[in-house]
Amino acid sequence: MRSTMATNLLNVYERSTTDDLREGLAFYPDAVAQVNQWASTLRVSPKVVACVVSALSPNVDWPHNLVAACALLFDDDTFVYRGYRSNWDKAARIYSALAEDITPYYPFGFKVRPFSLNLMGDCESVTVDTHALQAAHDDVLSRINGMRTIDVYSRYAEAYKQTSIVAGFVPCDFQSIIWHAWRRMYPSVYKRRVRTRR
Repeated sequence: MRSTMATNLLNVYERSTTDDLREGLAFYPDAVAQVNQWASTLRVSPKVVACVVSALSPNVDWPHNLVAACALLFDDDTFVYRGYRSNWDKAARIYSALAEDITPYYPFGFKVRPFSLNLMGDCESVTVDTHALQAAHDDVLSRINGMRTIDVYSRYAEAYKQTSIVAGFVPCDFQSIIWHAWRRMYPSVYKRRVRTRR
């Protein structure tokens, strides 16, 4: 299973473009810089801000994720969040408590914790979302719903870590490159078309 995932990930990597590489390598440094900037302005720990951003990330795109975090952190009550209300409420509680660990708020949120760590500058953690899962299976119909235990999640994260060594990148950057390449190759409109056919 793991060797198959590694093969699939390397195949996606080999199909990545210059833009995929550039955007993939810039994603986490830019995100960490944004987190640190907000933390400095608000005079709170960057870990708190990273947890807030990560808590708001499920089921929303990255631009909306950032705008949502900015609205919550800077108390913009006119903003309309497009994600689940429960995630907004958890993010608000995290910020109110100045929590530096997202785990108590998402005990089964296997994606949000590594994402929060990545946003704190941890390059060894791997965030596995739906795009990352699909790339590992080379299947646009794969869904993250089955990833209910840390053991299952860890298998994907470990596949990314091992394959990143072969590709010559730190794990978070390799995952980001694959994420950008996969989304370019299989945009949402393509995935919807495939699902409709099945």
